[in-house]
Amino acid sequence: MARSRRKRAETPTEPTIEPAAAEPTTEAEAPVSPGQAEAKQPSKAFEPEEESTPAMEPAQTGVAEELSDLVEAEVGGEEEVFFPEGAEEGEEKRLNLEVQITERSACERHIVVTVPREDIERYFQKEFDELAETAVVPGFRPGRAPRKLIERRFRKNVADSVKLSVVFDAIDQINQQYKLTPIGEPELNLDAVILPDEGPLTFEYDLEVRPKFTVPEWRGMQLERWKVEASEAEVDRQLRRLLEEHGQLETYEGPAEVGDYVVMDLEFRLGDQVVAQSAGERIRIKRILSFYDAEIENFDQLMKGVRPGDVRQCTVKISPACPDVSLRGAEVTAIFTVREVMRLRVPELTPELLEKLGVQSEEDLRERIRQDILAEKAYLSRRYLRRQITNNLLKDAKWELPQRVLVRQARREYHRAVLELRDAGLSAEQIRQLTPSIASKTVTETAEALREHFIFEEIAQQLGLTVSESEVNEVIRRMARQQNMSPRRLRARLTQTGQLDAVVNMVLEQKVLNAILEEATIVEVSMPEGADEVESLRRAIGSLPEELTTVLNAAEV
Repeated sequence: MARSRRKRAETPTEPTIEPAAAEPTTEAEAPVSPGQAEAKQPSKAFEPEEESTPAMEPAQTGVAEELSDLVEAEVGGEEEVFFPEGAEEGEEKRLNLEVQITERSACERHIVVTVPREDIERYFQKEFDELAETAVVPGFRPGRAPRKLIERRFRKNVADSVKLSVVFDAIDQINQQYKLTPIGEPELNLDAVILPDEGPLTFEYDLEVRPKFTVPEWRGMQLERWKVEASEAEVDRQLRRLLEEHGQLETYEGPAEVGDYVVMDLEFRLGDQVVAQSAGERIRIKRILSFYDAEIENFDQLMKGVRPGDVRQCTVKISPACPDVSLRGAEVTAIFTVREVMRLRVPELTPELLEKLGVQSEEDLRERIRQDILAEKAYLSRRYLRRQITNNLLKDAKWELPQRVLVRQARREYHRAVLELRDAGLSAEQIRQLTPSIASKTVTETAEALREHFIFEEIAQQLGLTVSESEVNEVIRRMARQQNMSPRRLRARLTQTGQLDAVVNMVLEQKVLNAILEEATIVEVSMPEGADEVESLRRAIGSLPEELTTVLNAAEV
């Protein structure tokens, strides 16, 4: 048979990474498509014992490993394609598939595939062609055994390899033929796929695909931009918070006031059912108490004057986007049992404390605080602009998204938001303070973020926007400087933790945002106050998927 090689089709949902001519390339894994996960090993001689059926190494039976992250999307794997005798190079022999596709939602497809016997036998013959050159059969020199004997002796051994090749080649062909754009791996139980001795092979699987939609009009938006400025009063408040971080909590015998800390037990009830509870939570009394999936307004008024032993309760409305479907939009009763009231003793700004903070004078410290405020406000101003853009783009985007896709996206969205904070120049302490609110938004706004991501991808394709390796390297260098580590080490850590794709997404989405802003009318307004009036708990009232909980509760930011 004649042989040729063809590139695997790249996943269309992944942004294009253009190699930079002047940048050193970093080795990356090629994206893994379903067929590649079961890549064939080079043919080896089979050496069965005289009186037993020859043994083969067990074939892999797992579904293909998760598609590689965004940065690796351009590196295509290769597979061998066989053509029948007389076929010209480039003429791919397609499977004669019978395909039934059921659309379960905008992003979910259930696919039933039937492969005719003729195609299955063709794959068997391909395996036997390779095997005939090296197979060892008693009484014959390697590669000299009769073809019929080889087929009879080794048919069961090559059946797993044939099954895997047929299944994954069929999936690849269906994606191309029906223009399906996967956003996740096929959900396929290979153990349940039985390759029959006679007749066709039938199997089924579920696939998450990119939804089809009309790109909304993104030109000519009317937007507001927050002014980025730092007043002396804001510097004073931030200096007070900085001193509080070096203060000491002491038991307070009097009634609690705003700014005090209260140690208490929490219980949440839906009717007579306890849906969540925790003991010994230390919570600072502020105007708003925030969870991943809910907020309690006027928490300061609820807790005003409490003493140990007091019990307070209120009604809490769970977010309609809560991952716990059973609690979406529900009203639950929150019960707070006070154990202890604590007050913070704030230290004086002494020369010793200034030295500990790494500055020589109060003026130097105030200037550093001012720069931190400006960096944080610049970030918040960009987020406010993006929120307005998102609201405009998603007015008519109401398609449902699978829960598994949302969990994966929540993980990516959280990492991307933290990377944006680093790239914006915020300090580690500022990032630590902001991550609870980011985590809360990640839980409640993941569906919006994913719909926005799909729309951004379409706009990027319209405008021909791509991400170059040099642009990725520049972001990594900038973040590495802020974290006092080498770019090589940071890149390795991002790759190891699967966050390199978040860097690429961040760069691509910023290009799309810039294009939208260039076409928008923008008015500057003052930034509202009150962001420091929120006390955020790193927990949800409803249950969260385990994978998402692990990400949101990660200590490292």
